[in-house]
Amino acid sequence: MNIIMSQKQKILIWLLNGHKVTQKQAIARWHCYRLAARIEEIRKLFDVRTEMKGTKTKFAEYSMEV
Repeated sequence: MNIIMSQKQKILIWLLNGHKVTQKQAIARWHCYRLAARIEEIRKLFDVRTEMKGTKTKFAEYSMEV
């Protein structure tokens, strides 16, 4: 049986398993080009942390405390 999950569900499971995710990783892993929008949806029910990374080019890394 093949179960189809939404990008939001895949990202949520990833974060709940203790992983971190960036936009670049989300594109490569789930073809998700709007990670910030998916994170906002997840934040309605869960506490998602944002850490800004990089020096010249800033990017967000999202995680959850499990």
